[in-house]
Amino acid sequence: MSAPIKAAELGQSDAQYVLGTRLIANQDQAEGDKWIKQSAELGNKKARKYLNRSV
Repeated sequence: MSAPIKAAELGQSDAQYVLGTRLIANQDQAEGDKWIKQSAELGNKKARKYLNRSV
């Protein structure tokens, strides 16, 4: 398991955001959105901004 995935699973919001954006870039929109939403719920400003833009 890669370090960013492990960090995301451990609840690190920056890692969740990065993982989400990578998944979206690789055409997995639903899974990417899931990670970005989790990141935003933990207070990540970039994730919140992304979600506000995509509404």
